[in-house]
Amino acid sequence: MSMNTVALDYSPELIISKLQINNKTIYSVRDDLLIGGTKQRAAVPYINNLIQQGVKHFIYASPFSGFAQVALAYSCELLEVECTLFCERDTEKNQIHEFSKLAEKYGAKIILCDNLSQASIYSMIYGDQSSHCKVIPLGFNDPEFKKLLAHEIGRQWKVVVKHYDIKELWLPIGSGTLLNVFKEVLGKEVNIHGVNVNVLPNSDKRIESILSDKDVIYYECKQKFHDPCLRELPIPSNKYYDAKLFSYLESYACEGAFWWNVAR
Repeated sequence: MSMNTVALDYSPELIISKLQINNKTIYSVRDDLLIGGTKQRAAVPYINNLIQQGVKHFIYASPFSGFAQVALAYSCELLEVECTLFCERDTEKNQIHEFSKLAEKYGAKIILCDNLSQASIYSMIYGDQSSHCKVIPLGFNDPEFKKLLAHEIGRQWKVVVKHYDIKELWLPIGSGTLLNVFKEVLGKEVNIHGVNVNVLPNSDKRIESILSDKDVIYYECKQKFHDPCLRELPIPSNKYYDAKLFSYLESYACEGAFWWNVAR
């Protein structure tokens, strides 16, 4: 199926909810309402570009609760190409995670792995079997994907700033892909607050780059990545990712801050 026949609703207009948190008004971008979360906004054109280059099969190694696996599976289904996911087991239940099941619903082949390191190794071995395969890096951390996502977010942001005076934006840090895209789009007029949810160790070069960036106000979640946030939040939010921002939002966010909720 060509892009011309795919409904152009993979990157719809932002939906923004107004929340009252500790007597402060906080605005949340509701990308939890998208099937594949924020990364869906660029995954479809990114995959389509690779299809034009001859790729027919997309492969990805996913943290057990990662939502990029859903964005990839959904986009591959829209464009009618194969998708194979090497997914870390749900560590709470020692079985397939609900997000991997959701990705499977959208046509992805799921291969369970004991941990993310194993999933990464297996995905690379699998991807080397054919020149028609493409292994997508963790978090879609690819310059071409980031360029496409920056375009989509920039297009949406121009509309948002006409209605809101935004001084502060809050984001989760997993692979760092989203934070780096937002830095490019927003410039220095908006303070970016990033909460590291510990997908990667601090010694990883992607995290080291963020730690050394003086333009990012950085927080490190005290919980390990595999430990869920057990609080009830006012909107659906991934308990291993975005939900872990909430306590920092309560303590440190300014009046009128924006929280980009990237997935449910």
